[in-house]
Amino acid sequence: MITDDGPVIFPDAELDLEDLDITSRDGLLLDIVNGHIRENLEDELVQEALKTGVDLRHYSLEVERELRGVEALSITDYIRESKKIAHLHKEMKQCDCILADMEQMLGTFQQDLGSISTEIQVLQEKSIEMSVKLCNRKNFKDKLSEFLDKLIVTPKLIEVITTVVVTDQVFVKGLKELDSKLQFVEAEQHTLAATDVADVIDKLKTKAIIKIRYYIMEKINEFKKPMSNYEVIQQTLLKYKYFYEFLQTHSTQTANEIKTEYIDTLSKVYYSYFKTYQTRLIKFEYEECPSKADVMGAEDSGSKRYGLSMFSSAKSIKSKSTVFTLGNRDELIEKELEWPVISPTHLTDKQLPYEAIFRSIQYGLIENVCGEYNFITQFFKVKAEKAQDVFTDVMGRTLSLIHVCCIRARARCDTARACCCDICVFS
Repeated sequence: MITDDGPVIFPDAELDLEDLDITSRDGLLLDIVNGHIRENLEDELVQEALKTGVDLRHYSLEVERELRGVEALSITDYIRESKKIAHLHKEMKQCDCILADMEQMLGTFQQDLGSISTEIQVLQEKSIEMSVKLCNRKNFKDKLSEFLDKLIVTPKLIEVITTVVVTDQVFVKGLKELDSKLQFVEAEQHTLAATDVADVIDKLKTKAIIKIRYYIMEKINEFKKPMSNYEVIQQTLLKYKYFYEFLQTHSTQTANEIKTEYIDTLSKVYYSYFKTYQTRLIKFEYEECPSKADVMGAEDSGSKRYGLSMFSSAKSIKSKSTVFTLGNRDELIEKELEWPVISPTHLTDKQLPYEAIFRSIQYGLIENVCGEYNFITQFFKVKAEKAQDVFTDVMGRTLSLIHVCCIRARARCDTARACCCDICVFS
């Protein structure tokens, strides 16, 4: 209901909109207005005013008056703070300018960072490339240094090989260095660098071979001297056994010459030594040997009872106890088996049983045989069948000599034993 004072709204009134034509334009506007009314009615302040029965016109006028008062106060505050606001406005403009400059600067900096990032990536790639090149150069340097060290013939090495005596350890070290260079040059003979130094290294090799051959031959000739200590000479040669190894590698002909000379010399030396030793030692054997005229348990005066003629030329042994009794010969096995060999120079008129002579000869033979075989395997670098062949060439004649002497001694003992048996049978 609308009056002169404005519209009056009854909160409990219901709107009858059934007969409203909503197809027209006015009906559409009415729907919009109706929507706004519903929204206003849902407002808390409006609902509170309707509940208390407040007049909406007076309420709206009061609100409007309050708004104007607030507006006036705001204008007054604005006028009072106008200078500050102006100053603030000025500062805001300055900040806008500064921010604009910073934006431009940051944009430039961003561009610079982009270019720097590209440059860093390029530098990183170059760094990796340089690192690979450096690593390759180091590897090449190491290999080149190793190649040159193995190939270059220093003046010091030349001096050592040509002037230093072979018994000096400096010469031995120089010889090993020369050996490694010879093997390296032979392996790298297809290179120009190896070809350049091949002539110098060959000359040094020839010089070293000549010095080594002369030294070893000189030592071998010492075996031929009377009263030579074979063991000392062999130990000296073993001390420099690398010399023969060098000759085997770089001069097979010289190595074979030295081996042949050693075999020939030691074969003669051992044969002569044991032949002389055995001959001198056998002179101290008991001279009395039993014959068919000697009987165990028989007296010398009773020889006629056994059918022997008084004119017989057979002589009876002076002391049968040395032949037909064991005596103290068992001590040879119990005490004297490992005694040193008997030296003929220390014997005067002492008589020895053949068992003591046999033991001394065999004991000396075993010592020399073991020492010789050990020397052959170490010095000539041979094993198994090859070592046996060299050993046979050195000791063959000596072993045959001892074997023949043993056979003769056995035959003599067999003959005496047979004579004793025949005498016992026919007595």
